Amino acid sequence: EQAWNDMSKEDRKRSTNLIINFLLKRDADKLTSKRSDLTDVLKSSAADGKAPPAAVVGRLIKNAKEKMLHAYGFDIVEQESGNVNDEVGGTQMSQGAAKGVKIYMLVNALKVPVEPQANNEAAASQEDGEEDAEQRQKELEQRLVAEKRAELVGLGESSQRSPHFGLALTLMTIVCLKRYSISEVEMLDILKSLGLVGNNVHPVFGRAAEVLKELCAQGYLHMKRTKGRDGQPHVAYCLGLRAETEVTRTRMLNWAEHVFGDKMQAATRKDLLSEDPEEEEA
Repeated sequence: EQAWNDMSKEDRKRSTNLIINFLLKRDADKLTSKRSDLTDVLKSSAADGKAPPAAVVGRLIKNAKEKMLHAYGFDIVEQESGNVNDEVGGTQMSQGAAKGVKIYMLVNALKVPVEPQANNEAAASQEDGEEDAEQRQKELEQRLVAEKRAELVGLGESSQRSPHFGLALTLMTIVCLKRYSISEVEMLDILKSLGLVGNNVHPVFGRAAEVLKELCAQGYLHMKRTKGRDGQPHVAYCLGLRAETEVTRTRMLNWAEHVFGDKMQAATRKDLLSEDPEEEEA
């Protein structure tokens, strides 16, 4: 508390902005950050070259969270890393040399339509001929703002047509349909069916291992390493934090219906949306 009180208002504001700028730059590549990364940023700009106490860093992150939400419409989400992942040690969703390492990422906090409408005034409802023109224009502007945010965070129509997010959404949807856990062998078979075979370099996506590493780093997937009943190591993929909080299961199921051209049964959809991914691990 004393260390916090010793900081001037200007120093608190400057340090908060340093955290915000760092997270925004990381988010440009959809990467998450460790608590130590934020501490290093503050340390590098400190006059004495020392890192602030952990309690001060925590309060600065809280300030950054509030400012980010109100100024940018993004939320700073904190999560503790789970299983250690030696094989993909360079990724960000499995980062840390031990359990309990805090990681941070930005997720969209503004409501984005699950199914964006056409960006033109003709899409506005004209059923009521007496509808006030000013109100109709206001609703149009609100929709355009929401759709612009959808494009920004990779949930808009044009971004979903991009090859990289299209692949990410497809793999997330498959994990969803597999009840939120898919073995590494199955995942590699899926990538193989999409043209990503072993160490062969795909002209758009690169190597299969690099694709999985990047999707884990971006928070779309999360790699889990456990031991099977036979004592052998078992690697599986589940949905990452960004997938659950920003893309959402609803969008994944909508995508599955779009791909198959058919609506799934209401009971199946409800079951998948309420599935607890941890239940199968028990």
